[in-house]
Amino acid sequence: MLKEKNQQLYGNEYKIDLNFFSNKSDNIHHILCWEKENFIGYVALNSYDLEELEVTMIVDPNQIVIAKLQETVQNFARKHYYKRVLWIVDRNDSYLVDFIKQSGRYNYSFSECAMVFNNSIDLAPSNCLLEFAKKEDTTAISCLEDGSDHGEYKVIEAADLAKTLVFKKDGEIIASIRLEKSDKECGIYGFVVRPDMRGKGIGRKIITQVVHQLMIEKFSRIYLEVETTNNSAMGLYRSIGFEQHVLYDYYSSVV
Repeated sequence: MLKEKNQQLYGNEYKIDLNFFSNKSDNIHHILCWEKENFIGYVALNSYDLEELEVTMIVDPNQIVIAKLQETVQNFARKHYYKRVLWIVDRNDSYLVDFIKQSGRYNYSFSECAMVFNNSIDLAPSNCLLEFAKKEDTTAISCLEDGSDHGEYKVIEAADLAKTLVFKKDGEIIASIRLEKSDKECGIYGFVVRPDMRGKGIGRKIITQVVHQLMIEKFSRIYLEVETTNNSAMGLYRSIGFEQHVLYDYYSSVV
């Protein structure tokens, strides 16, 4: 209710996937703030490694509550030995953005553009052959995400691997993409093509085929996020029918 209320009153958006609340993982935590019987604040904590903690806050414009939640997050990060805290905030959430800037604790890191597919577009299939990732593909996917041939081995949880599709050429994985499905919505994450295979139209074929299949499966909302400095990717997504929905700014601090 708090999320929907703030969206209606202030037009704020929040980077919280619908799967987040049902996903049971040691990497996901929730902070709830109550004032007597009134629910006045919520913080979502998520981490992909042991160094950085991602934070999304949903709260009424109240500096005292925000300050208390901020300190709770910092204490949590210290207790669990995180090195950095990364706050994610809608650029239009002027109250929270101003608080972060005025605190003097955080530095701007980067921005992401959240894009939503215009499902009125009839996107033809590219007939690109994708297959579900297997356990033995973990190292190759890690290397893709690291952007190197010898990426540091990263454990990929079985639940994430089951949502990952790969594209192979001559038996080698040259691209991977993860789909987070929830009800009639689907988020596209972790889409990466091997550096030496970029610029050959492979990415376009993959994303086109994926979106086409999701449309067949009747997903009413298909979305993804891309860094605002990645002009080639943003151009690709726009060209097949994705439209800008919101800009998220990331602010980091050392714990």
